[in-house]
Amino acid sequence: MSELVVAESKGLSREIRTKVTLFPSGLFPVGPIEPVVCDAIWDTGAYGSSISERAAKALDLIPVSSTVVHMANGARQTPVYQIDLMLPNNVRIKDLPVTESDLAVCDALIGMDVITLGDMGLTNLQNTRFTFRIPAKGNVPIDI
Repeated sequence: MSELVVAESKGLSREIRTKVTLFPSGLFPVGPIEPVVCDAIWDTGAYGSSISERAAKALDLIPVSSTVVHMANGARQTPVYQIDLMLPNNVRIKDLPVTESDLAVCDALIGMDVITLGDMGLTNLQNTRFTFRIPAKGNVPIDI
């Protein structure tokens, strides 16, 4: 699979945002549910990925467990779901555990659990350009 530009902005951007598609995990089929296409923010400061309560309800997800999540506004007990996540390059990550989070500006947050599956590049010459390829192939070349 080749490198794919998943986000390019006009001007410099303070966030990495793409569309993703969320599906119920094949491990826990819940019947014919439409996938959820939503905005996702890629967050290298997040250990794991998460989804909004809105997305969990739209997918009719049932928690598989719960865990304590530590965020900037403190720690809280939150449900854990298992989903399939499809990235903009049509790579589907199956049976991904995600927590439920209070996400105000998107319905999915892509954390390091997904980012470490591939190679990521970010450049900022006049425009912000984000690339991500999966599986990882090695260093992403940057001209110095």
